Amino acid sequence: MIEPVDDLPVIELVEAMPGFPGDRRFALVRLDDDGILHGLRSLDRDDLEFVVVPPAPFYPRLRP
Repeated sequence: MIEPVDDLPVIELVEAMPGFPGDRRFALVRLDDDGILHGLRSLDRDDLEFVVVPPAPFYPRLRP
């Protein structure tokens, strides 16, 4: 198990994501200086990270 990085909030999922049954604890980490690319990094194993991006820079007309 990986310990959370200081100053990063831990996101604990109630249900695991499909295909990743043992991964429920994640940290959202910035991957670029512009704040567009983020990684949803597993704290349960060190070889799992999902790229997370806000839709607005890619779809400016999108309305939530």
